[in-house]
Amino acid sequence: MFVDSEIKSSGVIGLGICGNVQAMSIVHHGESTRGVSQSLSLLKKSTIESDTTVCFMVSCVGRGETFYKSKNVETGIFQKEFPNVPIGGFFGNGEVGLDQHSTEGKPLKDSHFLHSYSSVFCLCSLGKPTAPVRQGGSVTVSQ
Repeated sequence: MFVDSEIKSSGVIGLGICGNVQAMSIVHHGESTRGVSQSLSLLKKSTIESDTTVCFMVSCVGRGETFYKSKNVETGIFQKEFPNVPIGGFFGNGEVGLDQHSTEGKPLKDSHFLHSYSSVFCLCSLGKPTAPVRQGGSVTVSQ
């Protein structure tokens, strides 16, 4: 999502995951490695099942190597906090995500979803597969 008024064109890229999915996200706006660690420690308190979890990350193009003067800073901190969770993502010019810790108990507004100069970390856990159960001529999934 492009949120900069200087840009003449816009576009949105989305990712959809369906099924028995649990998700928790956090948006990091800070400018220090200590702040990234603090944000990720809040995410670590989530009750998402870790055996089947992956992280999807979208970070502002203004962050990264130029911002930190080093490569893979935020993903490196993530890997220290979540050593068994694979992480992937991309850089964008504007980020879409929900900081669930700052919106807890509050009505959601559009401004809670659109961000700039930030990194969005979203943990997604696919539930354990369930076996299909045959009933007559049809198949149903037990949960």
